[in-house]
Amino acid sequence: MGRTWLEHRDFSDLREEVNRENREALHMFAVAGNPLGLINFTAQQVVVGTVRMESLGLLPVAYSLLLLAAEHWLIPEEYPHSTLALYLAQAPILLLAVMLGTVWDPNHQAMTILLCLLVMPVFLMDRPLRIALWLGFWSAFFAAACICGSGRV
Repeated sequence: MGRTWLEHRDFSDLREEVNRENREALHMFAVAGNPLGLINFTAQQVVVGTVRMESLGLLPVAYSLLLLAAEHWLIPEEYPHSTLALYLAQAPILLLAVMLGTVWDPNHQAMTILLCLLVMPVFLMDRPLRIALWLGFWSAFFAAACICGSGRV
């Protein structure tokens, strides 16, 4: 019986398979962003209910549409850097979630970033250490933004 990708010590022989899986995940990430962005927008309207948040709440939907177009027309099917593209596609959403939870709306709890930190790794297939570093970076960035923005975490 063959070894699974979890049992491999060296991931280099799985690079093509990982890139193929991450290319599909990039497409699913772009497609899933529209309904999730609308759910996020609706939840923000119910919880916050401010006019200022309406335009900010629609940013994930606009970004998802832009990402879907870029994924369809600019990134080829056999893209050798799909893992990097997926990390880069997630970065603006995580940055927006941090900004929404700290700088732009410091008076309400930052639930969006916590949800993003829980959901985003589901799309990634990469070395566990890289995923842990990715989540650690965004968690530290969120904590720093909380401290700088309001003086408390």
